[in-house]
Amino acid sequence: ENMPPFTWGISEAKRNVRVALHLREILQSETDIDTVYLSRTNDQQYVTLMQRTDLANSLNAAWYHSIHSDASSSPGANSTLLLWGQYANGLEKIPNGGRAMSDIMINYLTDGMRTYTINGSIGDCSFYGCTSGGPYLHVNRETIMPSELSEAGFHTNPRQNQLFMNSNWQRLEARTFFWSILDFHQIQRPPVNILTGIVSNLETEQPLNGAVITAENRQDTTDTFQSLFHLYTNDPDLLHNGFFYFENMDFDSVMVTVEAENYYPDTVRIAIRDDFFTFLDF
Repeated sequence: ENMPPFTWGISEAKRNVRVALHLREILQSETDIDTVYLSRTNDQQYVTLMQRTDLANSLNAAWYHSIHSDASSSPGANSTLLLWGQYANGLEKIPNGGRAMSDIMINYLTDGMRTYTINGSIGDCSFYGCTSGGPYLHVNRETIMPSELSEAGFHTNPRQNQLFMNSNWQRLEARTFFWSILDFHQIQRPPVNILTGIVSNLETEQPLNGAVITAENRQDTTDTFQSLFHLYTNDPDLLHNGFFYFENMDFDSVMVTVEAENYYPDTVRIAIRDDFFTFLDF
């Protein structure tokens, strides 16, 4: 389960499977890939590491990606990490590919999660040390296809954990994997046209619950206790993420209006970028 150390929060297992479900839907609806296998599809399934790699090998899957979030005793830690299979001699696992994919994925993932990276894309033996021939990680060592493992920030970081709860934040992570897969295969990425941001109180920097964001003819409302946070706490004032997300913003520019109770409305005009998505903070 890998629960955070505080009394509330989403577990690593719960958020990982939701990211995977988003990624499967994106790959099957926006590419010609017709089959994406998941080791789990719900919160009730328990699958061992050996069962995961045995399944992938029996299916002769073309690729293996292991979705994770990280953990630390320091609540401020929140870096991203990509780990590819590496032998004790420093060479990349055969078949190759995990390193190149990781080198691409680390940049998308770090930007998408609005955080930083320390070790970037690194071989698992270089990161952990190898007690045998390697690779160090089971999912890299036991799979017979290219593979890598991603850490999308820390579920032990209170701020990141509250963002991890949001379904569209999970979808954004899946999007970064999708773009990485396209780039790895040298497939032209379609226009992204995603507008996303975090609405916060400028004085306290606390993200706002229930803020209504209007972008042209689209609306999104930031999470509230009633809509989401009651699943994790009984305190209606404890959790906030202020996150909003729009896909398929097919405009050269868009007027964004933010309204929240007890705050003056603010209006900003921005340009939608095709090369990546546009971040906003209010």
